[in-house]
Amino acid sequence: MSVLAPLGQDNYKKEPCGSNPDKWYRGIPQSASKETIKRVVEDVEDAIRICESCPVQTLCANLGMEDENLEHGIWGGLMAAERLLMAGITPPLPNELNRKRNTQDIRSAYSLLYAVKPWLKVG
Repeated sequence: MSVLAPLGQDNYKKEPCGSNPDKWYRGIPQSASKETIKRVVEDVEDAIRICESCPVQTLCANLGMEDENLEHGIWGGLMAAERLLMAGITPPLPNELNRKRNTQDIRSAYSLLYAVKPWLKVG
C-alpha cells in the first residue's frame, strides 16, 4: 500500500513522487565520495522543488509528521531532520544512547539536511 494511500492510488501515481519514489528517500552513505554527496544533494534539492508545486503538499507534510514517517524521506518538501526539529527531536550527540529512536537514522537525516541547507545547523 502507498504511503499516500489517503490520496487514493490513482491520484498518488499521478504525482512525481509516485513515479520515482527513490528520489524522496535519499541518504548519504557513511563512506560516500564528494561526487556521490553532490548527486544526493542535487536529487534532494530537486525533490523539494517538485514538492513546492505539488497539489497535495500540505497533506503529504502532515503524513510526514506521523511517527512512522518522521525519520525518513522527504514529505511535503520537508526533509526528515526538519520534521525531527519540528517534533522537538534534536540531533543526538555521538556518544548519546537513544533507545527510543534509531540514532544512526537521525544522525544520517541531520547530515543530509546540513548538506542541503547548511544555514539550519542547530547547536
